[in-house]
Amino acid sequence: MFFVLSKILAPFLEPLTYIVLFALLALISFHKPHLSKIFLSLSLCCAFAFSTPFLPTALIRHLEQRYARPEPLLHVDAVIVLSGMVVLEISTPDKIEFGDNSERILEGIRLIKQGVADKLILSGGSGSLTDQTKSEARMLRQFAMDFGIPEEQILLEPDSRNTYENAVETAKLMRQHGISSVILITTASHLPRAMGCFRKVGVEPIPYGVDFHSDSNSHLALSDFIPEIGNLRGLTWILHEYFGLVMYKAAGYI
Repeated sequence: MFFVLSKILAPFLEPLTYIVLFALLALISFHKPHLSKIFLSLSLCCAFAFSTPFLPTALIRHLEQRYARPEPLLHVDAVIVLSGMVVLEISTPDKIEFGDNSERILEGIRLIKQGVADKLILSGGSGSLTDQTKSEARMLRQFAMDFGIPEEQILLEPDSRNTYENAVETAKLMRQHGISSVILITTASHLPRAMGCFRKVGVEPIPYGVDFHSDSNSHLALSDFIPEIGNLRGLTWILHEYFGLVMYKAAGYI
């Protein structure tokens, strides 16, 4: 039920939804000029605020700075790589199409090759509401093997649909194989939610963030207040992460 609800509410986290909504309300209320101007002003204000780099950068920096990358890395039993990087709709086992966050699997492979861990755990099935026939973990196994990771070093958790299920199912896999010490690799802004989920199921991983989108040493500049259409996508993505934190907390997942 929680998985379905999260998918239903997803459109309400799209900044463009509110820009268009206020614009439509302005159009509908054209016979009431005062009200129409209010809605139009709200639409323009949202368009400006949501499309400047300042807001998404500030929000994402807050999450990315929660966990520093550990140095030096100690040897562990396994590296866990969370899914969320493959465009499953157009991917096949022989040809994977990556979207964002491909650094997750690349860094996992690198750590295994460096001998930081003995096993590579790939966690994640499909996040689709309607199609559960494909599994991202299964596709990533072949990708890892193509990059030189022996099949016997790879463990799969191929069925989870979200971060909480990642944690629950991976914890079961760890118990089955006697694994206790792990590094958790995911996008840096996703680490707070992922770490909360794993701790909830009794696993205390070493956090390892990748795919950073902010610079902790940067300062405000004029360019931070210049609108760009691409910032709408960035804000959508980070709002989903904050929404996930709130919902997971409410559901008792973290």
